[in-house]
Amino acid sequence: MQAVFDPAGVVAAQSKRFPLFHAKDGVKDTTQANGYVMAPFGEGDIDYATFLRRVGAKGSHNPMWEQDTAPGGTANPGQSLAFAQVSYDNMAALRG
Repeated sequence: MQAVFDPAGVVAAQSKRFPLFHAKDGVKDTTQANGYVMAPFGEGDIDYATFLRRVGAKGSHNPMWEQDTAPGGTANPGQSLAFAQVSYDNMAALRG
């Protein structure tokens, strides 16, 4: 299968147009309707190190992590905050 969409290429071609963007991560799971299960940033299958290196304009792009399906609830009320900490740490490590 040939990849037809290159998000890093789109951002690189218009490097100042996208100062902020959502950064979501996931683990491929073909048993799911959308083909993946969301994961904390840096714990999924998306190679953000390569993506951020390719978009250029270092310091001009700021990803904002969001996990639509952050777990926790009454069973583990701190889990979503723990995932936020993991995601922040992984994002900060990419800043170089």
